[in-house]
Amino acid sequence: RIALPSEILARSGHAAKLTYAVSETTHRLASIADASGELLRLVRDSSEVKLLLPPFDDKPLSRFVMKLSGGRVSEIVLPVPELASWRLTYETARGINCIKSVGTPLGGSETLEYLDGGHAYPGSTGRPNLPRVTRHTIVPGPGLAAQETTYTYTTENFIGNGSSINWQDDGLDQLYKVDYTYDYGSVASHVLDGKVVRTEKYTFNRFHLMTEEETRQGRCVKTVSTTYHALNTDFDNQPANFQLPRSVQTRWSIDGEPSRHRTETQISEF
Repeated sequence: RIALPSEILARSGHAAKLTYAVSETTHRLASIADASGELLRLVRDSSEVKLLLPPFDDKPLSRFVMKLSGGRVSEIVLPVPELASWRLTYETARGINCIKSVGTPLGGSETLEYLDGGHAYPGSTGRPNLPRVTRHTIVPGPGLAAQETTYTYTTENFIGNGSSINWQDDGLDQLYKVDYTYDYGSVASHVLDGKVVRTEKYTFNRFHLMTEEETRQGRCVKTVSTTYHALNTDFDNQPANFQLPRSVQTRWSIDGEPSRHRTETQISEF
């Protein structure tokens, strides 16, 4: 059995209703409607998916077409006379199909690379590591300079590598089973003309909440540190507000000049 949302209610009293179509062994969204009628209809076949706006019996107001190849989206055609589109290519990284490049309607492109050892699972699962992006290159358009960002990661990760848990295929977030302090993170480095001009370091806790964001550009440093209402105990014993911030401290400083800094702290109680 599969549980799917059939109605989404807003505080205002408005509602959106969702209907589904059975396709082979799965259920797929077929339409979205509100009190005024059907807002969106999805029409599928083996080669494409059409997203239609009303009126449906006449010429649709807009028609977006997702072309499929090998079960993957290869192109998204926009509702313009030129049939401009987003174009996607894929590659297999560590046994998983990953997006390799995206072509934009205006002639730009984005490229993703997966060049490191990937995210390791905790324990001895025998699973291959998950691929992860190590370089993202954007070319906004013909003749424009490329924008490059590289990524590095901690050994600890969002699936719990290095923790005491053993991976289980039980549909649950495995990191929530860690009952002690556990952090993981990544660093994004923005590159211009072959040199790193800005870095952004992100740190998350075992509940996937960002606890620190550090941005460096030149000698300027901005650090945002967040503590939450979470307790140093297992998930079952967390308070209802454990995901909400208790305090957010923002600090601006100059690297190498400890006397030059400014700190602001915001404290919240729920």
